[in-house]
Amino acid sequence: GFDTEEDALEAVLGEMPMAIDCKGKNFFISGPMTGMHLYNAPNFTRVHADLKMRGAGRIFDPAYSWLGEVGAERSHEYYMQDCMFILLNNKWDYIVMLKGWENSAGSKLEHDVAEACGMRVIEEADLDDVGPF
Repeated sequence: GFDTEEDALEAVLGEMPMAIDCKGKNFFISGPMTGMHLYNAPNFTRVHADLKMRGAGRIFDPAYSWLGEVGAERSHEYYMQDCMFILLNNKWDYIVMLKGWENSAGSKLEHDVAEACGMRVIEEADLDDVGPF
């Protein structure tokens, strides 16, 4: 039980999904790619499209950015250097962590760097909870 109505409201409202105002905001999408079917491109694309529909400004989506490079003779380190450069040399409002990011060395690094640089870190599920608009 709760002592007051205010305590009850705070408990309920505190668990509600965060309303994310995407309009004009800049997003960096991070998630597992290495060893994933199609480099996890379908999931990156779904989140990218959802953010665009919500009016997002700039979006960095590595699956989209490197479309057509599948099979290119580039190392994991090459892509990580590129991601780190893009993450650190742009003003991102949010980094969106896709499902499974905790199991990806690259995504864990991007998460930690974004957090250290003061970017708001959100999970893919945070977007799903608030609907498309």
